[in-house]
Amino acid sequence: MSQVLTANQITDAKKIGSFGFEYLPAILAVGGAFLMLFLRVEMGARFVSDGALMMIALACYIFAALFQLTNLYAPSQMAEKIGLWSGALGVFFNLSSWLVR
Repeated sequence: MSQVLTANQITDAKKIGSFGFEYLPAILAVGGAFLMLFLRVEMGARFVSDGALMMIALACYIFAALFQLTNLYAPSQMAEKIGLWSGALGVFFNLSSWLVR
């Protein structure tokens, strides 16, 4: 039998993970940045500079943008996940560079 699906039924079908799993990239990025701050305090001036962390963040953002644009051209879950995680890695390095200053 034919049935029309509503938006709520489609959204309910896509709910797989819990709250923590869905926000895992953001949680890891912020938590890791504060871990870098702790390492900077412990190691002192020998630690990596904020400029270097900013350049790594820029490279991660460009890499994420590359995979997100690739995902627009030829959709795949792999490109979507790589884009998401490399963008989260860029946020990690960017926030770390601000905290290390």
